[in-house]
Amino acid sequence: MKNLIPYSNRVKKVWIFKQKTIFSILFLSLVCTILVGGRGMFALDERITKSIKVSWFKSSSREEKDFNKYSKLIQKDKNYIIHASSNKDMEYFYRSLDSLSNHLRKKVSIIHIGDSHVQADAFPGKLRENLQKDSLFGNGGRGLIFPHSMTRSNNALSVKVSYNGVWVGCKNAEWGKSCNWGLSGVIASTQDIRAGFTINPNTLSPVDYPITKVKVFYPVDDPTSFNVKINSIETEVKSKTINIKGGYVEFLLTSPIKEVSIGFEKTSDLQKNFTLQGISLEDDNPGIIYHSSGINGVDTYGYLRTPFLEQHISALKPDLIIISLGTNDAYTRRFDPQGFKRNYGTLLQRVKRASPNASILLTTPGDCLLYRHYPNVNNAVAGKIIKELAEEMECSVWDFYAVMGGIKSINVWFSNGLALSDKLHFNGKGYSLQGDLLYDAVIKDYVEFSSKHPLQKIEITGR
Repeated sequence: MKNLIPYSNRVKKVWIFKQKTIFSILFLSLVCTILVGGRGMFALDERITKSIKVSWFKSSSREEKDFNKYSKLIQKDKNYIIHASSNKDMEYFYRSLDSLSNHLRKKVSIIHIGDSHVQADAFPGKLRENLQKDSLFGNGGRGLIFPHSMTRSNNALSVKVSYNGVWVGCKNAEWGKSCNWGLSGVIASTQDIRAGFTINPNTLSPVDYPITKVKVFYPVDDPTSFNVKINSIETEVKSKTINIKGGYVEFLLTSPIKEVSIGFEKTSDLQKNFTLQGISLEDDNPGIIYHSSGINGVDTYGYLRTPFLEQHISALKPDLIIISLGTNDAYTRRFDPQGFKRNYGTLLQRVKRASPNASILLTTPGDCLLYRHYPNVNNAVAGKIIKELAEEMECSVWDFYAVMGGIKSINVWFSNGLALSDKLHFNGKGYSLQGDLLYDAVIKDYVEFSSKHPLQKIEITGR
């Protein structure tokens, strides 16, 4: 076997050789991160869909200048990963990256769960882009997507969706409703056999995603459900497999396609409807696959009401699970810290049960104003509780509240053109900066881990 080379040594040589544009310099002076800008449109929330544009950087000189500008309003000394006392909370994920970059495994899977800060995919999308553009990791596929426009909500910023037929949506953020939600936290149902939809993850994406494998999540054991088919003249279906344990049907394609069109058929009079729980677009290339799932307005209890959460998490075989919740729990004058800790802790138990080996990274909610006018001290309390839970349950934490600047820092972000007028959500630049900051924190932590722990000449099984 060839010698395994630590990441901290390989990344320095490769990036200098390729002469990539430096975006952020790591404190260990061992690596530099790559940032390539682009432009696109995204809708963050139904109330403000029409008013938001993603403002991405156009040139390397602009990137460096803008980062220097924004670095004055962030707390760079607090941009790091906080570990539990055991200091093993990120080990599984980092060992997986070691195996991937040394060609000992083909895929590393990340799941990111959250609320409106995640649904539009601007924040997780930037982290996905940075990780997949790292040539030592690579692009392993787009991952889990939900066509939210079919439920009259906003899609991920880089995804184009079209559909036909009548669809009815149901979200785990909607009180008084109970549906067959999975990891996506939303379903779209139809009784029209002629209905269908098309998803293109490549129209606005800064990363190309060839599609050779499609997983459609739905209640596969429901005898009243339509059969799923792929409509395409550009490729043929090599195989179709129903995975009852995972709750999906998987299609393997003979050649890669840029977009996927889903249709339905039936072979029995019992089949009268179809309920979509999500769709994962994948490929055969080695690299990181990044699944993102966010719902506008959802709190921790919303995911506790999600019956197929564990099934779908387990099916996607995550190496790292990122949870970005707490904003909606704390967005009230009657915040219940004990109830929040109880709900969040129960959610973590379910996530750990679904994927016992995966590393779990919790992010604290950033600062915001309550009802557009009042400083929200609840977010600091929520962040403290999240850090307590991380210690108790051996998870890691990225304290974005502290990195952002703490109480009233949303006013500074707004005055610097990074937040919306509701002073609750960021705009495209703000979410892009948030994604870059988390990427920087994770990579610094990984480099430090790599320098302290020798690489193991074994492959982590499961891929």
